Amino acid sequence: MALRASLLLLFALTLSAQERQVGQGVSFYSVEKEAAIGASLARDVRQNTTAIESPAVRDYVQRIGGLLSAKVSSPLRYKFSVIADDRGGPTHEPLSLPGGYIFVSSRLILTARNDAEFAGMLAHAMVHVAERHWSRQATRGEVANAASIPVIFMGGWIGMGEGEESLVPIAFRSTQRRLEAEADVLAVKITSGAGYDPEALVGYIGRTQPADSRESRIAGMENAIRDLPAKDYSTGSAEELVRVQDELRRAIR
Repeated sequence: MALRASLLLLFALTLSAQERQVGQGVSFYSVEKEAAIGASLARDVRQNTTAIESPAVRDYVQRIGGLLSAKVSSPLRYKFSVIADDRGGPTHEPLSLPGGYIFVSSRLILTARNDAEFAGMLAHAMVHVAERHWSRQATRGEVANAASIPVIFMGGWIGMGEGEESLVPIAFRSTQRRLEAEADVLAVKITSGAGYDPEALVGYIGRTQPADSRESRIAGMENAIRDLPAKDYSTGSAEELVRVQDELRRAIR
């Protein structure tokens, strides 16, 4: 409950935004303010989730995150953590916070079938931060009830708890889906640039996203892939992922 209260606070901050920055879309938040908010929220996440301390798991996420970071157009230094908790809906999307804090659920690592699938989902979360999606959404002021819904992007298209989607204003849902689609397209480009097969992300979303919303996501990614230059891709080391998954299962017993 403490974590949820912290996430709800993020919506309340939309009411006191003062600084205007124009970048990828309009945000009333400076980069410095975003970083401060993200640091505060990250502390709350750590206090209310169970960290996975395994060096093998941590190093795996850090290595892939580092490869992707080199392809992300952002000056941010990403900070990756692995948690046993799953707050990312059916796709197990990482929890992405302002300022570059990315919390990866153990379920995402266990569900991925190869490095490329994991890299695609991690890149998707990193795009939310790099493109300042949460502050752009907050700045638009499309939230009717700021005390009831977290503005964190997680869990695919909506990311709300059971029964909460009805509380989300239609305008907010529309914009969130547009930003999710933007993250999908940019994630495809980033994973491709890092040498991972972008079709792996399409396959992962097709396997985990509910049927009522996956068709448009897949179509958007496939269109982006067709625009990429032809090249040979890797899906990564299946053996390494299996070792990491085995280590992760031992860590969460």
